[in-house]
Amino acid sequence: MRESPSSNSWCITSVYICLKILLVFSKNKTYMQLSSRTVFSDPTMESEILGKINDRIVQDFLDLVILLEMRNRPLDSFGVINFAQRRFNISLTSDAVHSHFNSLEKDGLVKAETTSGKKIYTLTDRGKETVNVLPCIRDKILGLFLNLFIG
Repeated sequence: MRESPSSNSWCITSVYICLKILLVFSKNKTYMQLSSRTVFSDPTMESEILGKINDRIVQDFLDLVILLEMRNRPLDSFGVINFAQRRFNISLTSDAVHSHFNSLEKDGLVKAETTSGKKIYTLTDRGKETVNVLPCIRDKILGLFLNLFIG
């Protein structure tokens, strides 16, 4: 079943779940394989590994996170920082967020408007098209991640 373009953070959540399942392919040998389920001998290690993977996914795909959240409302840097902290429990710097906004603007996906000295970003038509396509190619995106671990 294909998810609608309005589903919340489907990409990050799906990738996160996929990567959690694929930890069985980790080089760390502190787990036991029982049928199709991975049981870690140290729950703290599992939590630490998943935390690091979560941070990398959010940071590496921050542009997609921003675009997907912009379906709901225009954003400024502070809004992205708050959203990432609330949703993913990750702290972002304003420089990192500005860098992604600059790239998205250069690619024609967002446009900035300055109001009271504050830059507010909105999706362009191309940005809206991109956001609408992402759910349609979800399986292909997940396939790329799976190839990293089992390909």
